[in-house]
This record gives sequence, structure tokens and C-alpha cells, in this order.
Amino acid sequence: MRVLRNVLWVTCLAVIYSCAHVVNPDGGAKDTKSPSLVKAIPANASTAIQPKEIRLQFDEYVQLLNADAVIISPPLANIPTIKAKNKSIRVALEDTLLPNTTYSINFGDAITDITERNPVKNFSYVFSTGTFLDTAFVAGTLKDAYSGKALKDYLVMLYMDFDDSVPAKHMPYYFTKTDAEGRWRINNVKETQYRVFALKDENSDFLFDQVTEPIAFADTLIKATANGTLVPLFAFKNESDKVRLESNKTIAAGIQQLIWSKSLGSSTPNIRFLSTKAQGSICFSRHMDTAYVYTSSYARDSVILELSYASNRDTIAWEIRADEDSLQWRKKYKASALLNTQVASRMTKSNVTVQSFLPNQDISIRFNRPMQRDLINASGVYLVKDSSTSIRINIDSTMLSADGMQLQIANTRLNSWNDFKLILPANNWYDTLKFNLHRATEEERASLQLHFDKTSSKAIVFLSLNEQVVYRFSASSADISLKHVWPGTYKVMILQDENANGRWDTGNYFQHRQSEKIQFLPNTIQVKGNWEVVQEIKIPD
Repeated sequence: MRVLRNVLWVTCLAVIYSCAHVVNPDGGAKDTKSPSLVKAIPANASTAIQPKEIRLQFDEYVQLLNADAVIISPPLANIPTIKAKNKSIRVALEDTLLPNTTYSINFGDAITDITERNPVKNFSYVFSTGTFLDTAFVAGTLKDAYSGKALKDYLVMLYMDFDDSVPAKHMPYYFTKTDAEGRWRINNVKETQYRVFALKDENSDFLFDQVTEPIAFADTLIKATANGTLVPLFAFKNESDKVRLESNKTIAAGIQQLIWSKSLGSSTPNIRFLSTKAQGSICFSRHMDTAYVYTSSYARDSVILELSYASNRDTIAWEIRADEDSLQWRKKYKASALLNTQVASRMTKSNVTVQSFLPNQDISIRFNRPMQRDLINASGVYLVKDSSTSIRINIDSTMLSADGMQLQIANTRLNSWNDFKLILPANNWYDTLKFNLHRATEEERASLQLHFDKTSSKAIVFLSLNEQVVYRFSASSADISLKHVWPGTYKVMILQDENANGRWDTGNYFQHRQSEKIQFLPNTIQVKGNWEVVQEIKIPD
């Protein structure tokens, strides 16, 4: 009997081992197949129904990756419960549905299998409480009005109420969200007219109720048709009716940036430092909507600043976050500087950075904090050709900007040397600043002639190189000649400056005013070294 039991025990072990080995195969092709819908209850595209529950059955186990990404349009007062279980998706509807209305549930790519997360692409379920399905649709694109970049995850909303206050007071009748390319489409809508809006809904309430939410709107009513209607939209941050401080943040040691909702006006505000230790200076942007405060305290302290402008008075406070080690703080606090962005940089074989400039180009140095002319002159500014040849430049009142942030050296003062150094010796404000400069040769530069097909006093043409605007011209003259330009690929942008103030202005929805139009030309200007390029530019109407 003992022998029999031993044989049986060994046999069972062998069977168990064999079974375990079978259920763990190696290799095999990766699953790339998306789940397929087997059955929907009620059936997809059903009419004359008032469902309380919808079940979607697939051919494999599924999951819902992001229930918040599911869009139900028209929107419901109570958010439906959407859950995945085994091979099914269950949607529980708690609302009483509107009569004679087509509803669409757009899952996007939220339904996937559970192994490889293969999505059911752009899956939607449609039904109608009436006797037929609406088949009209509206589609389009959404871009930032200033940069021209596509905007993702913005709400696009349709209203059948035409009152101007509708986006601020009422939920949309239909809505969707933009994709990564700024594209949007709302299917199965009634064939009628709509007001169309897009909104960055920052508080997720489907309302334009925050002044910081960018908005876009169609100028006219849009008629949805079965063949589709295309609507390009351009979003902007709504112009504020009141001046208010929108941002107060530290951007570097001892530098605070203040941004207001709109310009403070043409006159400089009255400024008082109310803090006892932390004092400093303040400079404003050209358009008086941004200011930089430069504090002189090295110790941990609070800054309290009072600004009075028009009928407003702002009291602004922040903390200086200094290091315990005052020497370390002083190192952080010392000024640094960069040449302007229109110079070209290259690295030599000996790892020395050389920055090139055009023969007619001024050299400007941008400091990270305000400088004083007398302090710069105390240590000097030098052009150095070699160890025995140098020129000292005396800084006059025209060379340092009013805010003390930028030093400009005219091209006529740079001598005729092709290769030299620009040196600002060390002082109490900064360590030695040294720039290796090279005057571009004919092979390293080009010329560019621009011809506008028509003149316009309102059109301003911008040329950008490496994502930086390097030239701007009024189209009031038909021809522009640039004797020296850098080689590269130039992008062209044209602003329709409707109020002739020389800058782009945002819109105001409540005044039914779009932002000023900016056109980005699809074709670029290709410029190579030692080329003479002639380019015609069409000015839009």
C-alpha cells in the first residue's frame, strides 16, 4: 500500500507541474486590436425612447480610463453614472430628458481593453426622444488670436438663445471639446441657427463667469446643416473694464513682477515703499500694464508697496526669501547681463562663445536689474582688440535706458574691428562681464528687399527668426530695404492695427468686439548667406 501511495503522489505532482507550465506560455504577438461593440441596449441610433440606463457590450474586457472625458450633449443637470464592468459599459441617466431631442454620448478614446489599453476610437452613442435623429453638424477650428496656436480642451458651445448675456448665464444646448489640433465637431444637432462660443472653462461650470477665462465667439448666427457648417474661432482674454492687479510673483532674486489687467494710463503712478527696511526702484513696461520692482534689501524682509493711479490705490506686499548666508545672497543678488537676442552665437574649438553682429547693428546689453550710469562709468566699458589695443567708451545719458535695465552702444562707436571683446570690469554691482564679438562678413549675412502689393496705414508687418520678432514695419510704404540681415527662415505675421496704437489689442465680448486680427502667412522667407532676396508680401484687406 505504501508503494501505491508513493506512486500516486508522484503522479499527482507531475500533473500539477505540467498544468502550471501550460498556463504560462512565452512570447506571442502583441494585442493591437481595439474592442468591438457587440450589442447596445437600447440599440445605437434608437428613436422615441426615454432610457434610464444604457448598456454597451463589447467582445472583450473593457475599462473606462477617464469618465470626465465623456461628453453628453445637450448637457444634463445631473451627471450620469458611467461604470465599466467585465465586458460592458453602463450609463445610468438620472434626468428627465427633453422631448423631441437628439442626445449624443461621445466617449472619445476613453473606452479601452484592459491588457494593452487599445482604445475604441471616437466612439459615440446617439439616441432621440423624438421620432427621428437630428443629422446636422457644426465643425471648425480654434486658435489663439495672438499666437495662432491651436488650443486643446476648450469648450465649444452652441446656443439657441441669442441674448448677449447667454454664455454668462445659461448652459449651452450643445457642446464639445477641441482636440490637440484645435479641431472640433458637434454632430446630431437640430438644423437651425446658433450662437457659437468657445471657452477655457477654468471652473468647469459651462459659464463665462470668470474674467480670466479666454473666450471666442462667432460674429454672426451660424446655421447648422446636414452638409455641415465650418466655423473658425479665435480665442482671446477678454479686455477688462476695470484695472486690477492680476499677478504678483517673484521672478528672480530681488525682482518682483506685477501685471495689471489693463494699462494704468499714460501717467506714471505715485509710488511709496511703506516697508522700513526693503526699499528699491520700479520700472514700467511701455504700455503701462506690467511693472518690475527691484528691491535693495539683502536680508529676509517684507516689501510693502503703495501705488496710486487714476482713482485707484493698490497696496501690494510680498516676502523677500533671502538665504541665511548673506554672502550667498549677495552672489545671487549681483547683476548679470546678456547681449540682445538678435546676435548670432557660435562656439569655437577652444570652447569660447563668440557672438556675431551685423555691420549696421547696435549692441545692446540687457541687465537683470537696474544699473546707474555713474556706477558703470566708474569701472568703465571697454572695446579690446588685443592686449595692447583697447578703447574706453564713456556712457552718456542716451545710452542707458530710463529704467536702467538696458545699455545700448551705437554701431558707430564700435570702431571698424571685425573681432574684439566688449568688457565691463567688475564692481560692487556685478562681476566682470565679457563678450567676444565678431562683425559678420559678406558670406555670413544677406540682404532682403520687401515689396507690399498695396499700402495700408493700419497694417504692421513682423518678421520673426528662431521664434523671435526681429523686424517690424508699417505697410504705409510699399518697399522696405534691409541691407544686412541674418541668414535663416523668416516667418511673416501681419497685424491689422485698427486703432493705430502700434500694438495688438485684445477683444471685448460684451462690446461685441473681436481682438485685432493677426494673419500668419503660410509661406516663409528663405535667406542664405551672401544672398540678395526680393520678397513680395500681400497685405490683407
